[in-house]
Amino acid sequence: MLKKLSYILISFILLFLFCEISIRLLFNFVILDFDIEMLEYADKVKINDPVLGHKHRPNANEKLMGVELRTNSRGLRDYEYPYAKAPNSKRILALGDSLTLGWGVKFENLYSKLLEKKLNERKNNIRYEVINTGVGNYNTKQEYLVLKNEGIKYAPDMIILFWFINDAEIYKNMNVNKYLSWSKFLVFCWGRFDKILRMTGAGKTDYANYYKDLYSDNFQGYKEFKENMNNICLYANEKKIKLLIVLCPELHSLKNYPFTEVHKKVITIAENNNIKFFDLLSSVKNEEPRSLWVNYNDAHPNDKANIIYADSIYKFISENFDF
Repeated sequence: MLKKLSYILISFILLFLFCEISIRLLFNFVILDFDIEMLEYADKVKINDPVLGHKHRPNANEKLMGVELRTNSRGLRDYEYPYAKAPNSKRILALGDSLTLGWGVKFENLYSKLLEKKLNERKNNIRYEVINTGVGNYNTKQEYLVLKNEGIKYAPDMIILFWFINDAEIYKNMNVNKYLSWSKFLVFCWGRFDKILRMTGAGKTDYANYYKDLYSDNFQGYKEFKENMNNICLYANEKKIKLLIVLCPELHSLKNYPFTEVHKKVITIAENNNIKFFDLLSSVKNEEPRSLWVNYNDAHPNDKANIIYADSIYKFISENFDF
């Protein structure tokens, strides 16, 4: 009996090792998987922070979701900007989460860098700098703290708050699967299991209802979201900094967009604070959604989407701001 159990155990270990090696080879050299790449991001780029929960490691340099993700000495995915602003220059501070970070997007195609380039093509003898403070898994409270504690040091002339629908999530340490992180095979299996639960409704809500529920009036995350959106608006007004709230659409369904009512709630907050807003849904509603995705199982905006976003934001700023 003991011998039989030993054979079973050894067979199980060998099977597990085969699966682990296969997954590592497959997703390192053939295709990219969102869950595994996000795990790599959490392990190699993010570090704990007592105020923000997490932030980027300074001077990180990793290849994630097929592109180089390099941070500067302050942990920003950007050039080395000094706090002091040069004469005849203007700065935009870009606040946001993984969409502003540019998950899976080449550095030169980040909407912030493309916007910077377009602004600097103006013939007005002003140097424009668009500073990217985006960090994956940030919510609006964390973005407010970044603005107040770090972003303001750059003396921005304008703030772009890049809103996405998951910004009302209550913060939790997103090093999920930390107990599974030693095995990419287990992370892969857990990600598929979670998707099955959502698709079948077996104890997990599907993505559309999950996002809508974030903005229910009785949800604590929505209450905190409204408070921190108002905080950002008030802070910008207090410091006499121009503020633009840019709404980034969820990219699964664009023609029959399921989150119109959520967008209206965000727009209402902007209107109540006399803050200008721009909804990017209008710029992509006629696009095929998957043509804007980073890859087959990751609906983050890709290079194409960032190019569209930068063109649209530049046009809106040019028409609505003296900048």
